[in-house]
Amino acid sequence: MQPSIQKQNTTLTHAEVLTEAESLGTSSGGIMLSRPNCLDIQGSTRLIAFNSTHPLKTVQPDSTAIILVGYQNDYFAQNGILRGVVEEPNRVDNVLANSLAFIRAVANTPITIIATPIVLEPDYRALANSVGILDTIKTSGAFKAGTPGADTIPELLALGDRITYVTGKVGFNAFSNTELENVLTHRGIKNVLVAGMITSLCIDSTGRAAYERGYNVRILSDCCSARTRIEQDFFCQNIFPLYGGVLDSKQAIDQLLKVAA
Repeated sequence: MQPSIQKQNTTLTHAEVLTEAESLGTSSGGIMLSRPNCLDIQGSTRLIAFNSTHPLKTVQPDSTAIILVGYQNDYFAQNGILRGVVEEPNRVDNVLANSLAFIRAVANTPITIIATPIVLEPDYRALANSVGILDTIKTSGAFKAGTPGADTIPELLALGDRITYVTGKVGFNAFSNTELENVLTHRGIKNVLVAGMITSLCIDSTGRAAYERGYNVRILSDCCSARTRIEQDFFCQNIFPLYGGVLDSKQAIDQLLKVAA
């Protein structure tokens, strides 16, 4: 179900609000997110507010996929090189526990489960001009092909061929340089759930890319983590509702299993 957006007593579709925001942002000085679920257009008297509740009541498991981003040792192992990227490492453990609980709960439904690991050549040529966290990945030696840190976490490997692996990811976006879109198209996927690391980077980038390709996007809020709690809340409350929806893993399990029953 697409969110409804109210503007001067007019209801806009989700796609229309993005168009409206872009046009106003160009002509009126930009877009500023000032509080949860509101989009303030600077230089305009208009305020676009939207409901970020996105149930999956009509979503069929056989047309739904969950994209697992970054479920590798360098994020999730106790000695992972990038575990410290998250301010409170116990939140990484919570993400893993919630993710595994979700996967095990829906494993017997037709939902497609896809893992999209990032594995980089030892010379890091894909990150030749990297900045920010990608530069941190390069300088720290994370996700280097042939190292334990680049390996998929054992908990996922234990699920065998129930997980579909899509390789080739070398940046934030799981669609870029991979066959992910072809896999989703081949399986008739219409709805995409996104989970993993890091909320403000790979999760947001992958979610946006899915939306731009016509998929209904939902972010599993308790199956991903940003670097800080404030950053996590900001993206879940202000960013993701602009192009998709947010729900936690228990809500998703309840709704998917209800449909599958």
